[in-house]
Amino acid sequence: MRNGIHLSSQDLLYSVEPLINGPMYLNAANTQKVPDWTRLDMGARYMFERSNGKLITLCANVNNVLGENYWDANAFGQLTLNGSPSFLGFGNC
Repeated sequence: MRNGIHLSSQDLLYSVEPLINGPMYLNAANTQKVPDWTRLDMGARYMFERSNGKLITLCANVNNVLGENYWDANAFGQLTLNGSPSFLGFGNC
């Protein structure tokens, strides 16, 4: 689990996770910079036991709930535009 707000009951967990990234430089000379950005992710996880005793976990996550576009860079200086549309994923609990 990442940082954020996590609310839970016995079988249900809700999460709200802001990701805050500062500005990044694209090259070794630090002459090209990507601006800072913030993204909000949300998720839910539900656990229950089947009649045979097997524990089942269902989960869903939505990345970039607000649908904001943002620039990101990797260690090789490759720039990508991320954001809209939001991503809804199931599994990977």
